[in-house]
Amino acid sequence: MIMTTENRLSDLAATALQEQIGYPVWVGERENKSADEYTVRQNGRLFIGEQEHHSFVLEVRKNLTQALVDQLHAATPSQEPVALVVPYVSDKLGQELQRRGVCYLDTAGNAYLQTTTSDFFVLIRGNRQPKASAQVQHRAFQPAGVQLLYHLLSEPALLQASYRTMAEQAQVALGSVSILLKGLQQLELLRDESGKRRWTDPAQVLRRWVDAYGEVVRPKLPAQRYRWLDPAVARQGWQNLDLGPDMAWGASRPPTCCSMATCCPNTLRSTPRRRGAR
Repeated sequence: MIMTTENRLSDLAATALQEQIGYPVWVGERENKSADEYTVRQNGRLFIGEQEHHSFVLEVRKNLTQALVDQLHAATPSQEPVALVVPYVSDKLGQELQRRGVCYLDTAGNAYLQTTTSDFFVLIRGNRQPKASAQVQHRAFQPAGVQLLYHLLSEPALLQASYRTMAEQAQVALGSVSILLKGLQQLELLRDESGKRRWTDPAQVLRRWVDAYGEVVRPKLPAQRYRWLDPAVARQGWQNLDLGPDMAWGASRPPTCCSMATCCPNTLRSTPRRRGAR
């Protein structure tokens, strides 16, 4: 069994919470994985207590974004509440999550948990962030590997192509192809079957790419702020503008604001990128 990032974060957070409250806390699988109750992905369940335990559907993320908070806040209520699991939640962020009714727990033992019937309530804040262990992103998930993996996920047929074809399509060095594919095999995410390459867990490969993009690629993108010369364009029509081959809309919140023409009708944010970069 592969210990994924989600599994490890869930276990660390459950252990930290148990030390804080003194009651059994454990993580199990989601029983009804086909239920369409939430618009967010589900990573098992958190159980608290002994005979009459309380449970929460887990939403585990290595990186917390405002878009995710908005998504959880807007999720359709159900009999079983959702709890966000992240590495660390500061006091300020914890107050914001509690204000918006988003349950959470982290690996430091901070938590805000409340059932829909309000008969169970946990609020712990003030624990400091644990010292990070010396972990390095796997060699396969460096910038060139992330760029190549994007193409492999976007174009499934490319997975069966030669190393040279992959390198040309993704515009990376030939050696980067070997590093990525061997790394994925070491992580048991890719295997050869009868001469063909197969993903062992496509969803996990996608999650690893998302994490690597956020850690390795996005911090180096030169985000800039622009202002429309014609305010009327900001209120309507900007969605249909042709940005050209080297530009792409970035950051979901500014375009959303602009489309609603409320809080920022005269501004937008764009992230320039080099040709071939993703």
